[in-house]
Amino acid sequence: MLTTSNFSSFSNFDIIGDIHGYGSALVSVLEKMGYSENEPYNYTHPEGRKVLFIGDYIDRGSEILRTLRIVRTMQENGNAIAIMGNHEFNFLCYHYTNEEGVSFRPQDKKTKGEKLTDQELGDEKIDYLNWMAELPLSFENDYLRAVHAHWDKKSLALIQEKGITKLDREGLLAVHADPALLLAYEIVLKGDELELDEEFWFADKEGKVRKEGRIKWWAGQHGFTLGECFASIPKECLHQPYISNADEFVLHYGHDEKPVFFGHYWLDHTEINIQRANVCCIDFSVAKGGLLVGYRFSGEQTLVPENLVHQ
Repeated sequence: MLTTSNFSSFSNFDIIGDIHGYGSALVSVLEKMGYSENEPYNYTHPEGRKVLFIGDYIDRGSEILRTLRIVRTMQENGNAIAIMGNHEFNFLCYHYTNEEGVSFRPQDKKTKGEKLTDQELGDEKIDYLNWMAELPLSFENDYLRAVHAHWDKKSLALIQEKGITKLDREGLLAVHADPALLLAYEIVLKGDELELDEEFWFADKEGKVRKEGRIKWWAGQHGFTLGECFASIPKECLHQPYISNADEFVLHYGHDEKPVFFGHYWLDHTEINIQRANVCCIDFSVAKGGLLVGYRFSGEQTLVPENLVHQ
């Protein structure tokens, strides 16, 4: 199996964003990037390139099991690294229970996609829970960094310090027993959020009123609208004026740091681009009518939009 420690100086990664059970889209992106299936579910590249999967493999799409088999088979055959997404974390929390026998995540919060994941996995569910529980939360080597939602150094340092290597029942008990640690997991996997004053509440694409904003941690505050300060804002709200304390929007990710890749933020697929010369969100909403996107990385420290590949 390919482990993160094996590739401290490896540069030729193809980073693929949130798949959400869209197996055919995954195959399309892999093939466009030059991979071919040399045995069932195992895709390899003729030049020895590897895939870096950014998390969120399950829920929403109709090919969840196919997606998981490809990601896991490539990982176990040394052709990919797979990190954890918030959907994998949530799935673990639904299926493991605390000391009172209650699920770490309330069952009434299960979405249609999560119920579909349950059904698709069937008898293989326990096996895949064990696999998900061992997924790393981040990846870093000499050339790049990758995380599902938020490269927050403080949170990642705390997680590393605690040394929990598997999010099975025992691991989740330890995480949920430590509020600071649980918050660190939430920030890394779901992004940091800021509670909004009532006048700035907005409705998301599904009509749910959102009272928090996902901070654009990579951008800082460059203006005074919801769209400039927060991610995942509906188009009709992007230019809504927003007044805040500027201290809440310091630039968390410096221009001189190594490139960072992440997903999670449901970007608009009609505007596929990098965010900065060293920042690339690779989630372009495949599960909401968008596209699955990958970035062909070869060690460059200045990212270019020409290296983005989509289905």
